[in-house]
This record gives sequence, structure tokens and C-alpha cells, in this order.
Amino acid sequence: MAFTVSGLASGFDWESIVNQLTEVERAPQARLRSQQTTLQERNNVLGSIKTQMSVLQNRIKTLKEGAVFESRSVNVSNASAASATVTKDTPLGSYVFSVTQAAKAAVLNGAADIGSRLNATNDVSALALSDAAFRTPVTAGTFTVNGRQVAVATGDTLQGVFDKISTATSGAVTATYDSTADQIRLTGGSEIILGSATDTSNFLQVAKLSNNGTGTIQSATTLGSVRTSRELAASNLSTALNATGEFKINGVSFAYDSDRKSVV
Repeated sequence: MAFTVSGLASGFDWESIVNQLTEVERAPQARLRSQQTTLQERNNVLGSIKTQMSVLQNRIKTLKEGAVFESRSVNVSNASAASATVTKDTPLGSYVFSVTQAAKAAVLNGAADIGSRLNATNDVSALALSDAAFRTPVTAGTFTVNGRQVAVATGDTLQGVFDKISTATSGAVTATYDSTADQIRLTGGSEIILGSATDTSNFLQVAKLSNNGTGTIQSATTLGSVRTSRELAASNLSTALNATGEFKINGVSFAYDSDRKSVV
């Protein structure tokens, strides 16, 4: 709340005199605040200089390291067409390459039917399902021929399965193996009907036997295949491998031992 006594008698401005005296008393405080602001600004400038000096020191330290002068970088104008790498010994300069034909991924397929037959002869009485070189292992369970279930186990021989088919159908369907064609053939006096929704064994699929509306059904293709999980000597290749050997792909050598499962 302002208190004014000016002009009571003579019109003298007491308020102005008091304000001026107050400002005079506060002058030292104002100077100190001004000096404080100046010192703070100088401190900020010195802090900035310190930071820049630290950056400069680190860069000088890097320049002292000899590796910085041996480093190289590379820039490819079209990274989708080519890539490049450099070493410390790469000469400085620009290099221009003219590409007339881009390389394509190569695929080399081997010959067909590289697997041997299931059996060398028509007699499969000693060929166990677990040892037969089917492309897919036979699972134990049942399959259906002319509405009759045939139970198989992986320890059964292929001839044993043929006998079970004949027994289950009371001789109406017989099965044989043709070693020349490497196929299984089913023969009946009338249309043979294979499979059921209740089948639990994949024998018919593995043997490539399917309905054709006739009394004679044979495997769709050859049955023997390469067994990649076995040792090379037991992989069922149609051409026997040497005991040991070596071959090259793109100049890289690969050695093999027929008693092993892998090539090194």
C-alpha cells in the first residue's frame, strides 16, 4: 500500500526522494547480480571450451595411432549389382567394372533312380520291412484289402506281409515282388479294393499301391531309394562306392569313407 505525504504544505515530492534513496542503497546488490550473471556466462563458455578441447584431444589421440592411416573404405555405386571389400593394402583409386551378364544361381540335378532295388531277386522272404530301402519307413499297424484288415509289424518280412494278405482275403488276393521292375504286384480274380479310414499302417502308401478298378494293382513307380541316414556302404546306392575316395565341387575337395554317414 503506497504512503504519500507529498504536497501537504509545500507540495514537496517526498515519495520520489524516498524511491531514489532506496535505489541508491540497492545499487551494490544490483552490481553483484550483474557480476554473477557475467561470471555464469563465462563459466558456460569455459565449459564449452573444455568439451571442445576434450574432443580435439581424442581426435589427436586417434591420429597418433598408425592404423588410421592404413584404413580403407569402399563405396559401390550400385550395391544391388555388386559388392566389394578392401584391406589396408588396397591401392587408392576408382575402379570401373562393366558387367555384360549377371551370374545366376546354379542347380545341378543328379540322375534319376540312383537307388538300388528293394531286393536283388523276387524272393523277399528274408527282407525285413525295417531293412527295406523304401523311401518312407513302414509303420506298424493295419491296412485293408477287400475289406479285410492285415496287421503288420516292422519286424515282418515283405514275404510275410504278402502271406498275411493272402490269408486275410482267403486267397482271393495274392502279392508278389518283381525285382526287375522293382515293384509289388497284387493279383485277384475280381476288382481289388485297397484302404480304409481305419487303417493305421502306411504300408499301401509306402508300397505305392492304389485302387485302379481292376483285379491287378502294382506299384506306381520303383520302390528302392537311397537311405541318407545310413552309412554310405549301406545307403542302397545303385552303384557301389569305393571304400574311400575324394571328389571336388567348385574346386573344394570332399573325402568320404563308405563306413561313415557323412562326407568331410
